Amino acid sequence: MTFATTLTLLRLVLIIPITVLALDHRSSVATFVLFIIAAATDYFDGFVARRFGQVTDVGARLDASVDKVFVYALLVALVFRGSFPIVLVVAALSRDLFVEFFRQSAAAKSHIIPANCWGKAKFLLQCLSIGIALIAQSLPNASSWYVVASVVLAIAIAASIPGAIVVWRASRGEAARSKFALEANRVSQTS
Repeated sequence: MTFATTLTLLRLVLIIPITVLALDHRSSVATFVLFIIAAATDYFDGFVARRFGQVTDVGARLDASVDKVFVYALLVALVFRGSFPIVLVVAALSRDLFVEFFRQSAAAKSHIIPANCWGKAKFLLQCLSIGIALIAQSLPNASSWYVVASVVLAIAIAASIPGAIVVWRASRGEAARSKFALEANRVSQTS
C-alpha cells in the first residue's frame, strides 16, 4: 500500500468521528479541526501520489469514492442538525450520482474519465460550505453563517454543472470536441 493510499484511508477513517461530532452542537471547534485535517489529506494524497510516482487507477478511484463518502456523510449529518436545507443536499447528490453513472458506463467500455477542474472546484466549495456550517455555532450570528454555508453549497452545485457536462460528453466519446473538456484538461494538468 502506498503512502498516498494511506492518507486516503485516513480520511475514510476520520469520517466516523467527524460525522458523530457534527451531530453534536457542543463540539463545533473540535469537529471543525478534525474536518480540516481530514480535508487536507485530499490535497496531500494527490500531491504525494504525483510527486513520488504513486499514482494508480485504484488509488484515483478510491480517492474519488472517499471524497464522496466524506462530503455526503457530513452533509447528511448537517441536514439532520438543521444546518442545510435538504433540497441543496439532494441536488448535490443527484449531480454526483449522474456523473458517477456516466463514469461507470465509460469504465465498463474500458474508458476512464479523469477528474476535471470542475469537480475539483465543486469539492473545494463543498468543503468550504461544510467547514462554515461546522464552525457557525461558535461564531456570532450563527444563523447568518448557516445561510452563507448554504449559498456556498449552492455555488458548488452550479459550478459543478460544466463538469457534469464534460463527463456526460466524454462518456459518449465527445470529450475531444468539448470546450469545457479542453479547459478542464488544461487546468487539471497544471494543478
